[in-house]
Amino acid sequence: MRRVPASPEFLVHELCFGEHTGTHVDAPLHCAPGGAGVDRIRVDDLVAPLVLIDIAGRATSEPDALATPADIAAWESRHGPVPDGALVALITRPAPGIDHASAPVRPSPSAEPAPHAAPDHNAEVGALARSLTPDAAGDAHWPGFSREAVELLVHGRAVVAIGTDAPSIDCGSSTDFPAHHAILGAGRYAVEMLAALSTLPPAGAVVVVAPLKHRGGSGGPARVLADARLTGGTPRIGTEPARIATRARMRRPILHGHEFRCATPHTQRSRSAHDRHTQAHRRLHANGGLPARTGPIGVL
Repeated sequence: MRRVPASPEFLVHELCFGEHTGTHVDAPLHCAPGGAGVDRIRVDDLVAPLVLIDIAGRATSEPDALATPADIAAWESRHGPVPDGALVALITRPAPGIDHASAPVRPSPSAEPAPHAAPDHNAEVGALARSLTPDAAGDAHWPGFSREAVELLVHGRAVVAIGTDAPSIDCGSSTDFPAHHAILGAGRYAVEMLAALSTLPPAGAVVVVAPLKHRGGSGGPARVLADARLTGGTPRIGTEPARIATRARMRRPILHGHEFRCATPHTQRSRSAHDRHTQAHRRLHANGGLPARTGPIGVL
């Protein structure tokens, strides 16, 4: 970032950064030739029920642990089916003092979320830095999704996206990146380097993903917000005052992103099913979920 000369009344900066820097979105175009760029991700798909699958315990002893269909089945045995049109994200790092096991199985739509510990931004950045640091053999390590898990979520659960708090949806030791090919090749998107996931319950929150929208981009830095008070059971919103009220309820973001900070330009490189999930969205909306268009917060 550098300052651009301007009039005395205004401060203006010029930015230069990699698309896949900090908390960011991978668009299908990232590894699927001819796929949608970040500017062509459907607005409806950027607002989704949030599913959090915690594999942090296993990752402590298995640095390259993979989320499998068994992890999805275990989540569903406790919380019910993965909602249609969901974003399913992995928690790969333990959060001291937060017990997800005590979270309600099926949160009440009208209930306030239980208080959670504030995110420790410095600790999260430190964890990411350690993940990206190669070992003696020159390999970096972090957990990710298995191909089988992603294919189940795409073909069996109609998700719109997957995400992780790790540097990549594929584990650090991956060389063929099966999770990327499975999710992006199906026309869905991914979000990497998410922050503060442990401040949220494993089920019941709604996430808003707002990536940089540049034409033909393979991805881009994103502001990601989530709120456990906007659940899939929220009454359907049909009037402008109601949309404004919903926007006001989103004021308290409890999921933030990792910023990219650099004195000179640099890039941190991380290693069509539309009809199906459009129908899934319509079912969600018809059953009293989020509106088909979310008003002001959906205008990207």
